[in-house]
This record gives sequence, C-alpha cells and structure tokens, in this order.
Amino acid sequence: MKVRFLADANFNRKIIAGVQRRETQINFLSGAQVDLTGIPDLQVLALAASEGRPLLTHDVRTMVSAFEEFTSTSPSGGLLLVAQNAPIGPVINAPLRIWEESTAEEWKNRIGWIPL
Repeated sequence: MKVRFLADANFNRKIIAGVQRRETQINFLSGAQVDLTGIPDLQVLALAASEGRPLLTHDVRTMVSAFEEFTSTSPSGGLLLVAQNAPIGPVINAPLRIWEESTAEEWKNRIGWIPL
C-alpha cells in the first residue's frame, strides 16, 4: 500500500503544497484539514496511527518522547521529523521519495529524519 501522510498542525504549508504540486496522486492531509490545532501530541499520533499514516512534524523537542510513549502500547504509522530550518527543496523531495520507493508497512513504528 502507498504511503499516505499526515502533517502536524504547525507543519510548513509550503512544503505540503510543494509535495502536492509535484505529485498530484499523493495522499497528504494537513493539520488544518483535520483541525489538529491545540490537540495533544499523543492524540495526534493516535489519529495518524488510526489511518496508518506517518506524521510529519517540526515538533522535534516534544514529539520524539510522545512517539516513544505512544508506540509502547500502540502501533504507529511512523514519525517523520523535519527541522524548522531545513532547506525546503530537499524537504519536499523526501516525502516524494518515500511515496515512490517504500510502502506504508515499512514506516510502521519507525522514526525518520527529513531530509533523508
């Protein structure tokens, strides 16, 4: 099954738009589309997991520990961490590569950094 993504509420919308512009078939939900604003990290991870989606986030400081706590009791669709100051071009390319070259199953319970 193709990887489908969920972006956290504060994730850079320019990145989402760039990914979708380059590949219209990619399934990429933004935090705004599912109203993740103000939702605790564990609940965001639960939503992503319920849909089998890796979560893309800039919340490096808090999300890693939340992910570890979440995966200690529940399966996850994965977590993709993106530094706030990462160059936008390589960040746009990474989800495209993931979508083209891997499956959703490969990202279960896995943490990755973007750019790859």
